[in-house]
Amino acid sequence: MVRRKKVNMNIELEINGESLVLGMSQDQSKLSGAGFKKMGLFSRAFLPIQKMPGDVIFFAKNPTITAFNGDVKAAAILDTSMGADMMNGTSCYAIFNGGRLRYVICQVIQNNITARQFVSDVRQAARVTLGEPTSDSEPQVWQKASATLASDLGRSGSTAFMHWWTG
Repeated sequence: MVRRKKVNMNIELEINGESLVLGMSQDQSKLSGAGFKKMGLFSRAFLPIQKMPGDVIFFAKNPTITAFNGDVKAAAILDTSMGADMMNGTSCYAIFNGGRLRYVICQVIQNNITARQFVSDVRQAARVTLGEPTSDSEPQVWQKASATLASDLGRSGSTAFMHWWTG
């Protein structure tokens, strides 16, 4: 019987300079330092993902998102003097269950160019680091051991998502 080595899918994700790794312990001071705030019940209800009993969800508005050792970087551009076409937002959700990080969603919003660049950067870095995706359609998906990474361009083309989860 051949045993496969379990591959750790570490995409080196940082939110505002704070590292997030699947399975990490819920550390309130680290989350606060990265700009995360705990979401209330009402806002949680509208989050369009599969929630599990016991999920604790944190949200960071307009953080700087860095992944794959700096090969992927996105930041909010909120300067109105640059014009609406140049502006974009970012956000990140960190979902903990049983005190451990189980799911992260990062997104770039409200700009077609920035969203497409984010998707392109994530996919290129994922191919270099993780190999070819297991699914080449939308969303593109990579799986290693019990972790999954998905990259998706929203229907409008102005929102890009990076999902990373375990289980």
